[in-house]
Amino acid sequence: GVLFVQYYNYFVNFWDERGRTRLFVHLTFITCSVKFAFVLWYTWDKFTSHYGDWSYLLKFDHITAPLGVSNLIPCVICQIFYIYRCWRLSYNLYFAVPAVVSFIITTGAGLAQMSLIIAASKGVAGAFRVIFLFSNVALAAGLICDTFITCFTCFYLWRQARGLSARTENLVFRIIKLSIESATGPLLVAFANLVLNNFFTNTNSWFALPNLALTHAYGCSLLYTVNSRKGLTKGLRTMALSEGIIGARLQTILVSENHHAIPTSTGRSIGRRQFEQYENEMREHRVSGESFQSDICADESEMNERSTAMRSSVILAESEK
Repeated sequence: GVLFVQYYNYFVNFWDERGRTRLFVHLTFITCSVKFAFVLWYTWDKFTSHYGDWSYLLKFDHITAPLGVSNLIPCVICQIFYIYRCWRLSYNLYFAVPAVVSFIITTGAGLAQMSLIIAASKGVAGAFRVIFLFSNVALAAGLICDTFITCFTCFYLWRQARGLSARTENLVFRIIKLSIESATGPLLVAFANLVLNNFFTNTNSWFALPNLALTHAYGCSLLYTVNSRKGLTKGLRTMALSEGIIGARLQTILVSENHHAIPTSTGRSIGRRQFEQYENEMREHRVSGESFQSDICADESEMNERSTAMRSSVILAESEK
């Protein structure tokens, strides 16, 4: 239900969006919906059609086989989204290497777990005993990956905020708060799943509760992050105009990705559509050939200087290219 409401909000606020973000949102919603349909089928078969049959509940049959893949695919999509988003923000190899390695371990262990579930459903001896081993590896690596992405994102934004205006610092800390909020749900559910995995017995199957909810926790996290851009758009637009390259980069990565980015000589990037929008606004509000007036920033001279620097960097990068 929460996922459906978030998806509805995305269509209301970003129905005309293009690019990778839209693809990630649709893939997440579709795969989570498939998982939800599978869970309905699974619970009906296990708890309604065979009510009171405890031996059937513990049996690994054909209906149990898709359990692994239904968990794996949505979680992989969400982790790719966050790794890609953080890479676009920092272009930092010290982030990329550990994040990608932990992601590969998570995916590999998830694939192994899925294969073992299929083997156990076909009666392969010994497959059941190592399913929870690979499940623990996948959950632990996923926890490390998610925690690392969140911590690095917050640290990078905190460093970028130093030396900027108080208004800009407040906005950056709002983005940091958003990053922590969006990561908390999946981290708590995955941690509960990891702990309960190690208490599994023939009479204790509580691990299934967080396991079935983990996919939707990841999906809600992604959609919450995307939908939160609605409240940040105005503030980031102000930052991009008042803080030059740093503000434009934050707006480009965190607010709108449905465009091609222009690389600059500083190694940062500014969205072409954002830059053209700023140029149009400057022409509309220009008072003289040296300055322009804006209702967004009270300090006209500082705004003009930084916007000119941003424009010069883009022009220089275009000429060098």
